[in-house]
Order: sequence, then structure tokens, then C-alpha cells
Amino acid sequence: MEAVRGAVQDIQTRKNSGGGGNDRWFSLKDGQTAVVRFLEQDDEVKWAWVHDVEEPGKQYPRKVPCRDQDENGQRNGEACPGCEKGLKRKFMGTINVIRRDAPKIKVNEKGDWVRDSGNNLVFEGTEDQVQVWTSGITVFDELQGKDVTYKGLRSRDFRVSRRGTGLDTKYTIEPADPDAGPVPLSASDKALEAEKPDLTEKVTPPPYDAWWDEGKPSQQQAAPEITEAVSPFMRRS
Repeated sequence: MEAVRGAVQDIQTRKNSGGGGNDRWFSLKDGQTAVVRFLEQDDEVKWAWVHDVEEPGKQYPRKVPCRDQDENGQRNGEACPGCEKGLKRKFMGTINVIRRDAPKIKVNEKGDWVRDSGNNLVFEGTEDQVQVWTSGITVFDELQGKDVTYKGLRSRDFRVSRRGTGLDTKYTIEPADPDAGPVPLSASDKALEAEKPDLTEKVTPPPYDAWWDEGKPSQQQAAPEITEAVSPFMRRS
């Protein structure tokens, strides 16, 4: 594997929400810590160059993969509505994790998530649950280093801590038990892993004619030309 090179733009992780087909999004606030088990490593980790697309009533823009990129992130000449509108391109990585003792979302008799009068999710107790961590180059540069050092992100539990807010955010990622060494997935972990979402769609560019279907473009400056491939978890040649 080669270290991440090129992109330097970081993006905020999304808050836990009921969107995205009930995907649970991994997110920490300033000063929070969580123990996680990564469910992908090496070249299993998904990533893409994306454009921000604003959606009415949404706090965060939707990340739409750029059409002008090949599997290594280099421009391939494909027509892209985001590029044509001059929307900035950002690096986005995404990975499944099992979050230990995560707040358990209350569900009703139909299996739907319960929300209060302010449309906030209602929680009851804790449980290990699969969540999706989506972030920028800074986080995935750190993960790439841990993947090499510990011979795979899936090898053990990691403790993730956050300090700061917005673009001034720093994540610390270290083994939850420094002396434990590699620890196989438990039977319950394997059961959770079997239910993890397929993240391929999140990094696959949509057809040209359907690119704007779910939102309107944000007004941002054009991105600088990308001149080299960027892959956080490429196999060594």
C-alpha cells in the first residue's frame, strides 16, 4: 500500500440520522471517544472524488461522486455535471465499523426508528452496532498508517477520539488494548458484519442524466486540476 498523497481537504462526518435507508452514521463530538472494530481494510476500503450538492432543508450537502475519474482517481475525460458547474472536488472515504456500546435507537412495532416531537431520534440503552464512517483525506491518511502498522484495520478494536470542530478537527486512532495483539471477530461481530451495508454505491458516479435528481448544486469554486492518483489502500505493486 502507498500513503495517501495529494488531496488535503477534510470534510465533517455526518451526524447520526434516519436517512440513507436507515444507515447509521458514525460521528463523534469534540471530546468524545468511542471503541470501534473496522470491517474493511487494505483495498476493500471505498473512496472517491465527490462534489457537494446542496439539498433544500438539509444541514449537510449530499456527496455525489464525480464522473470524471477512473478507479485510481485520475481524470478520464467523462462528462460530469458537477465539473461543468464548477463544483469543487473533494476526497471522500467511507468505511463500515462496529461501534461498541453505541446508543441504541428505539424502534416501534413496525421496526421504524422513533423520533420525538422535535424530530430527534429517541435512544434507549446501548448495543454494538454497525455504523458508516464517512470522512476526508486527513482521517483516511491516519487509517492507512494504522492499516500498515497493525497488519490490517480488521485485526483488533481501536479507540477513536475527537478533538476540535469543523476544519480544526483532529482524530486520534489507537488500539483499544495496546497489549492484546490481533483479536479475531467474535460470533456476534460476524453476525453484525453480515448485515453491513454495501458502500459501493456511495462511491459510484451516477448516470449523467440522473446526476441532479436528488438535489440542487451548491455554488462553489472550481477545483484545481488533479494530476496524480490518490488511493488510501492500494495494493503494493
